[in-house]
Amino acid sequence: MIEPGFTDTPMPRTVPTDQYAAAAVLEPSGAAASLADIARAIVFFCDPGTRFIMGQTYFADGGKSLGSGLRQSVAALGSAYLGISPKHARR
Repeated sequence: MIEPGFTDTPMPRTVPTDQYAAAAVLEPSGAAASLADIARAIVFFCDPGTRFIMGQTYFADGGKSLGSGLRQSVAALGSAYLGISPKHARR
C-alpha cells in the first residue's frame, strides 16, 4: 500500500494560497509532492522485481513520517488553518 503525504492535487488547492503555502513549507522538502512523485512509487511496486515486497505500507511523504519536528509541524499547520499565530497554538 502506498500512503502519500501532502500532495499537490485540486483538493488542497481549494484553500487560500497562504494556507496552502503554510502547509507546503512544513514538508521536509519544502513543497508538496507532485502526482508524478506518487506515481513513481506506484510504478516501482509494479515492477516484477519487487514481487517479494508485500504486506507493507510505503509512506511516500518526503520523509515526514520519520517524525522530525512533527509536534511543531502540527501546531504550525493548525494555527495556519485557524488563522492564529503559532505562539498562541498549543504546544
